[in-house]
Amino acid sequence: MNLKQYCDRYGEGTLKTVAKDSEITLLTLRNIYNGMRVKLYPVARAISKATGWRVTIPDLCEEGKPNNSVLAQFKARKMTDTNRGRHRARLKIRPMRKG
Repeated sequence: MNLKQYCDRYGEGTLKTVAKDSEITLLTLRNIYNGMRVKLYPVARAISKATGWRVTIPDLCEEGKPNNSVLAQFKARKMTDTNRGRHRARLKIRPMRKG
């Protein structure tokens, strides 16, 4: 069950409750709800904390998809310069500022 089904099952207020009681922002949760893939462990932990239900990572995953984040999947692949640029653009990872 992913977050979308989760919230559909437990009612409209779920996202707000989770956001309020956790360090994860409503924006992040809304993005996940709308299908963006992110690191799921902190999300699962936050939802568990906020709602009191025991939420495990597989609960949040879509069926048959690996439960780690997009980032981790990209890390697992061989990074060549060209696809590093492409992934960075797609994920909007800004390089850290030096200085």
